[in-house]
Amino acid sequence: RLGCIACHGSGGRGEVRNPNTEGNEVPALNRLAEFIVSDQQQAQKLLSLIERRFKQGKSLDDLKEPWLEEYHAIKKVILEGRQPTKKDPKGPTPPLYMPSWKGKVKSADIDALIAYLVSLFPEEEWESWSD
Repeated sequence: RLGCIACHGSGGRGEVRNPNTEGNEVPALNRLAEFIVSDQQQAQKLLSLIERRFKQGKSLDDLKEPWLEEYHAIKKVILEGRQPTKKDPKGPTPPLYMPSWKGKVKSADIDALIAYLVSLFPEEEWESWSD
């Protein structure tokens, strides 16, 4: 409903051109779990935690455990937005950027969004993490 698909593509797979950025595309989100959790067990722990707190009407903002560090970093990007790094500093500014969603989306809803993004990680690849 927020239009994320316009930049991040169907199913969060990316493949949307953004000239003068690394890879010349908007980052894919279907592999975001690789940056947030270290394995499938931790992913399930995060998803359960988000679900439990969501039902209570709470976010994860007050939880400062070290294993949630990357989760908080991703949430910060969603809240504050971010301009992509130029591949060629002298080149044009990339036309697409991550807008700030602060004040537009509830914190607990961002948690639910991150849970969805973690769930997009290709199931068959969880096995390769344990190798």
